[in-house]
Amino acid sequence: LASAVGKYPGSPVTSAALRLSLLLLVQRGELCRAEWKDFQWDEAIWRYQLSSALGFHYVPLSAQAVRNLRDLQLITGEGRYVFAAARSSEKAMQPRDLLRALRAMGLGSDVTTSQPFRPLARILLRDVLRFPPQIVNQQLGHVISDRKECEINCGSCLLERRQMMQMWSDYVERLMFPGAIPGVFTPLGGGSEASNTGIA
Repeated sequence: LASAVGKYPGSPVTSAALRLSLLLLVQRGELCRAEWKDFQWDEAIWRYQLSSALGFHYVPLSAQAVRNLRDLQLITGEGRYVFAAARSSEKAMQPRDLLRALRAMGLGSDVTTSQPFRPLARILLRDVLRFPPQIVNQQLGHVISDRKECEINCGSCLLERRQMMQMWSDYVERLMFPGAIPGVFTPLGGGSEASNTGIA
């Protein structure tokens, strides 16, 4: 999957959405509805309202995520949505658009969801990168029934989560673009050659 995402030849917006779904590991609907106003660049944090209305989720941004977002800002930055729909900049991209893109890359019927990365990442973060399950679950934004407790948990351990997400991004980058300069992906939609080794 990482190799396929790295070589995706389609539109820059869709390419960025695929890459950032892998780098940020958020729910696909929350990614597609991302708004520029929710990004705090000085702190490298994306803070957004959870779809469940249970407080906010805090997502530390790795160097790779910031670079991709800054490149994308040149394309959609004047609008509301980070991933603006192709036919209307006033609407957000739909999760099904990501699924279509994955299938267009030849992944076929094996991919039944536009976010196949999250369960794989959970295993790799725990078993390969050796991060505690609590930190991994907080980053994945697993819902807690109590609103106050949810926001406390989502906003806690940010230092550890920031370190984890930078290590995760470095790991993913090595799979997608062997030999790339650390923290710098190829241009969006560039279709660069990538390793045959993927996350799946």
